[in-house]
Amino acid sequence: MTSRIRSVRLEDDIYNALKKMSERPYTPSWHIQEALRQYLAGKAPKVATKKPKAAKKDAVDYSVFGMSEDHISELIRIRRKNKGGTITQRVANALSKEFHEACSLGFTFDQLLTEWEVRGWKSFKAEWMKPSQSFGGGASSFDQTIESIKDVELPDMRNI
Repeated sequence: MTSRIRSVRLEDDIYNALKKMSERPYTPSWHIQEALRQYLAGKAPKVATKKPKAAKKDAVDYSVFGMSEDHISELIRIRRKNKGGTITQRVANALSKEFHEACSLGFTFDQLLTEWEVRGWKSFKAEWMKPSQSFGGGASSFDQTIESIKDVELPDMRNI
């Protein structure tokens, strides 16, 4: 008998609490009110559950780059740092093509990644890399100028 009285008192307390809450114009605990209403109506309250995150559809195949794991992790880091967006397989294929084209010009992967990071490019094009930008791969215009004037004889300026 006492459990029945406690139950009735609990329901009265819940009812009174709901009544007070409904008199207010706005309450931030609307989900609690809804759960109590469902409980009093004899229904099981709806419990909000988080939807599981969708699994990644396809993992990106980084083997198209032909780089080491360290170079791949650097590539991903630089792409994120420069706000280049997500790397999809299509993006990976395009970047790989550009990297291999730049390597055929005489650059190494380290040089390409360094230049890409220093310049802050969102993406990468082989045509942006000029032979004069190389880190020892080609002669700069300054070197060519020095070579062209190397054999020029200067007049003796002491007698003037």
